Amino acid sequence: MKKNLFLITALFPYGNAETFLETEINFASVFFDKINIIPLNKTLFKRKIPENCFVNDFEIINKWHVFKIITLLRKKLILIEFLKLILKKNRVGIAKTMIVSLNKAIQIDFFLQKLLNKQTIQDTVFYSYWCDDSALALALLKERHPSITTICRAHGWDLYFETNKYNHLPFKPFISKYTNQIFTISNTGKKYIQERWNAKSEPNTAFLGVNSNNLLAPNKNEFILVSCSNTIKIKRVELILYALQQITNTSMKWVHFGDGAEFENLKEIAQTINSKIQIEWKGRVENEAVMQYYKKENPSLFINVSSTEGIPVSIMEAFSFGIPAIATNVGGTHEILIDNYNGILLKENPTIEEIKSAILKIKNLDVNEYEKFKFNAWNTINKKFDAEKNYKIFYETLLNFS
Repeated sequence: MKKNLFLITALFPYGNAETFLETEINFASVFFDKINIIPLNKTLFKRKIPENCFVNDFEIINKWHVFKIITLLRKKLILIEFLKLILKKNRVGIAKTMIVSLNKAIQIDFFLQKLLNKQTIQDTVFYSYWCDDSALALALLKERHPSITTICRAHGWDLYFETNKYNHLPFKPFISKYTNQIFTISNTGKKYIQERWNAKSEPNTAFLGVNSNNLLAPNKNEFILVSCSNTIKIKRVELILYALQQITNTSMKWVHFGDGAEFENLKEIAQTINSKIQIEWKGRVENEAVMQYYKKENPSLFINVSSTEGIPVSIMEAFSFGIPAIATNVGGTHEILIDNYNGILLKENPTIEEIKSAILKIKNLDVNEYEKFKFNAWNTINKKFDAEKNYKIFYETLLNFS
């Protein structure tokens, strides 16, 4: 049995990002004696973690590793990927991205080696939460130590080439060859890897999950529309505002959790909304505050209009209370949101009129139909996205790797 887990994250347990790890880490702590978390970034705020989890703040050992980069460029899979750049339109930009990625992976690899001087490497599972530079670092580690166990998850931006401005994500063939298992969070992601990555191993799907909550009764007092995301371009939160601008003959409330680069601009647009629509900007809050709001205020409908996703955990959280959803058909969203069953699935690039119509359709459902939507949303979590079931299977799988 593996006694130790090394978990590389972007920020967790610092800050408020990667909220889905708040649930997962509690299950991970049951399966391993000791968990070393390596967040690649840091903030002042640190979330609570189980007692057998220890944070190792990432330190850059030498800013650039030119000689090491040159050495890695001679490896077959990496060299082939560079040679293929000759045929690509954005080859200069892609080449720069690849060099930066290699250098970051080397920095992480060096940091891991420093920590591993005090660890038994064969009793450890190495887990990158993202299929990015940290996954590449683990692949480099496994190439040197073939008997160790390395795994990573692949979500959305780290999986789909189209999310990158150069339409390329580097070193996926190399990562797949030197990783025991790549776990996608959706079947859509798994299929994409099989078709586009030239992967050297077969990916597997491991759904994320959320804790079960009580099914809330329908809200009879007011219609509350809720959304929860960063206010950045790919989330397209402005589309919600534009749809609300078109709703002039009915009252409702829209509450948004999250902030980001577009936050102030969105608040300016909100000034043009008619007075029948109340808008409340919650900003960036702890995940527990979102859950408490759902319990107390019982929102009527959740909305997500992102241009790219894995499978949104924000929808899982809403569904766990029986809150139906409207969302765009991107990534694996259709694997959780079934049109006219637990919500409304919009096309990838919906019109403002289509978003408006979807909101009003849910609002105008009769009580019996709305209760069916609510129950189906809640039951989707119990059947497919329950944290206890999914993480138990996931960590048992990790421990079964030899």
